[in-house]
This record gives sequence, structure tokens and C-alpha cells, in this order.
Amino acid sequence: EEVPDPTPGAGEVLIATAAAGVNYADLAVRQFGGHPGGPPPPLPLTPGFEVAGTIAAVGLGVAGLAVGDRVGAVLDAGGYAEYAVAEAAKVMPIPDGVDFATATAFLIQGPTAHGVLHDAARLRAGESVLVEAAAGGVGHLAVQLAKLAGARPVLGAAGSAEKRELARQLGADRAIDYTREDWAGEVREATGGGAPTWCWRGSVGRSARWRSGAWRRWAGWSSSAGRAASPRPSRTRWP
Repeated sequence: EEVPDPTPGAGEVLIATAAAGVNYADLAVRQFGGHPGGPPPPLPLTPGFEVAGTIAAVGLGVAGLAVGDRVGAVLDAGGYAEYAVAEAAKVMPIPDGVDFATATAFLIQGPTAHGVLHDAARLRAGESVLVEAAAGGVGHLAVQLAKLAGARPVLGAAGSAEKRELARQLGADRAIDYTREDWAGEVREATGGGAPTWCWRGSVGRSARWRSGAWRRWAGWSSSAGRAASPRPSRTRWP
């Protein structure tokens, strides 16, 4: 459907979209008419929560951003279009050498992975980390960030050989198949007989969550983000 080009208001910029991300949240809007548990968005609606491109126009009062700048932005909606309006406060410059498509992978997933590991978990060097869904959008960043923070060992759990190989390439000290019934034993072996200090509960299915919870309930901390096939995120400590 053709619509008029949007115009940025005060404190906003207009972005000529070069790439747009596709998240589970976007799919939820299309499938359920909104975020689970949230109000339905107003219609008509152009989906799309994250975009990357160049600034085409700048609204009143915007400082530090100019037409032609390469940027990424997180939106309330509207990313699946040739042009998108974004709040200037939610716009981030894209470094030279990073293409637009790659940049979209950091706009939501990057802050999520960093926030859980460093704000929620307060991860320290030497602590062990298990990342479930280690090849997913957030999980593959969590593996790298945990490694950069000095965690050891960093364990990446995934359901296919291809995904486990990716986790190893990204720095996981050990890649674990969470479709195996005895995968908890492999985790204990990798951590020297105990549980990991932190377990990142990614967007894995209910069956993998149930199996991981069966061993994790007796030790360690868990941080969760993502509800691809699971209940509301939580942060729990098992005594």
C-alpha cells in the first residue's frame, strides 16, 4: 500500500530505510495483533521495531544528527517501509565498516544481551555461564559478551550440530546438545561437578526449559529474556 512519506516532528528524524530487523515481537504483532499481554496497536499499522539507514530529514530541536548520517533506531512501529520516523533519543550512529543489515542485529538483541549479563547478572570474570539458544539472535551475542567479560567456562547450548559449531566459533568453551536427556550431566562435567554460576535462559522451547530447570533448581542463578515458546521472563535463584 502506498502512503505519503512521513514527516519528522520536533525531536525526531526521518530515516531512509536500508534494512529492517525481524523479531519475535514483530511476529507477535502480526499473529496476535499485539504483544502478549499488551494492548492491540492502533490500525492501520506498519510493523517493524528496528531499522538502519541514512537520515533523510531532521525535525526541530534535534542536535548531533544530520542529513546523510548512517544510523540505526528502535521504533514503536513503522520499520517495514521506505521511510521511518524515529525519536532522536533512540537513534544510534553506525560505525564505519558495519553494514546496515548487520547493524539491525544489535539494536534490540545487543542491549538485551548486555543488560542481562551486566545489569541483571552483574557477571564477573571467572564465573561460569551457560547460554541456552546460543546461536539465536540474543544468545550468539551473549556468548561473545560473556567471553569478553572473562567468564569461564562459557557453555553454549543449542539443538543442532550446525548451531553448536557456531557457538564454538563465537568463543564457547564447550557446545552442548540440549535435546539430549542427559545434557545436565555434561554441564556438571564442564563446570567441575557443579552448576554454572549463571544460566542464560534464551528463547528455547518448553521442553528444553523443563529439562534445564530440573537440574538448575538446586544451584546457580538464572536470567531469562525471550518468550518464543515459554512463559513470561523471570529472574530466579535456586537455593
